[in-house]
Amino acid sequence: MLFVLITDERKKVEGLLKEGKLEGACKALKHNPALETTVYQHIIEMIDGSLVLNLGKCYFYGKGVAKDMDKAIALIEKASEMGNDEAMYTLGVCYEVGNGVKNNAKKAVELYQRSTNLGNGNAVHNLAMCYRYGKGVDKDIQKSMELFSLALSKDCSTLTALDLSGKNRRKY
Repeated sequence: MLFVLITDERKKVEGLLKEGKLEGACKALKHNPALETTVYQHIIEMIDGSLVLNLGKCYFYGKGVAKDMDKAIALIEKASEMGNDEAMYTLGVCYEVGNGVKNNAKKAVELYQRSTNLGNGNAVHNLAMCYRYGKGVDKDIQKSMELFSLALSKDCSTLTALDLSGKNRRKY
């Protein structure tokens, strides 16, 4: 009977994750530690990297569960390995700023490039910033401008227009 209960609850949590209802899914996990392990393993085995990323974000932000950066980064890395462009972008940000991982600008650029190749507009923007200021790559204003133009075409961020004008400079 316990297995049936866990299976039904697992399906409920999976449904919440698919709908992007992170907090509800994570609260369900918090109230049932046995379910957490079962769902955690099941989601990792699933093809959809966005589910793995969403669970990673629960741990990253402490939404519905205790904040756990090790679990968060492991899940985000897994989603990235599964080809999820948002996970690659998110992991790139973590490496760029050293949040949950050791700061590594070259690794951030690599992840931004992979995510950019999959069409992620935010990754294009961050990659442009790296080229603009020479963070993790050689400074290349021309490449930066090309990437900013690409980011604008993807409608990724209202900040991109400011970046082109030089009014929104990051301090590196």
